[in-house]
Amino acid sequence: PLVKAIVVRIPTELRQSIRLEELFSKGIEQKMAEFINICQKNDYRVDDFRSQWEDFSVVLQNIPFKRTNFDDFLKSRTYYEVADDQYKYMMRIIAYLPTGTSSPIERESATIKKILRNQRRGELLKQLNDSLLYSANSLGLIEIVDNK
Repeated sequence: PLVKAIVVRIPTELRQSIRLEELFSKGIEQKMAEFINICQKNDYRVDDFRSQWEDFSVVLQNIPFKRTNFDDFLKSRTYYEVADDQYKYMMRIIAYLPTGTSSPIERESATIKKILRNQRRGELLKQLNDSLLYSANSLGLIEIVDNK
């Protein structure tokens, strides 16, 4: 599945953790901006995938996660929190596309542009090659031989 999400890691024994959890769990853009500002000031880790679609498995590399059925999890939750000895991890899912769904155009646009560029380059090289062969042949610089 593909997601737009944000993952945060804050120290477990943080005095303001309740305030940060409240700001983060609400998911309101205004509160999220305040939350990210606090995290940046205190050098807490924020992995922000809100502006682009990302494989859920890539997002999960930033948080302890033991489940295997990603689609079931994503259907039922938009917020996930887990802690270990040192850190509390929070993840907010902004949007998701289930496994098997066509990839959104914004995710594939760079690949499409690359394919089109390569096609144009191939056409240009063929035109240059044909032009060189025609010019060389018309000037008598080459001779085309049929070996049959």
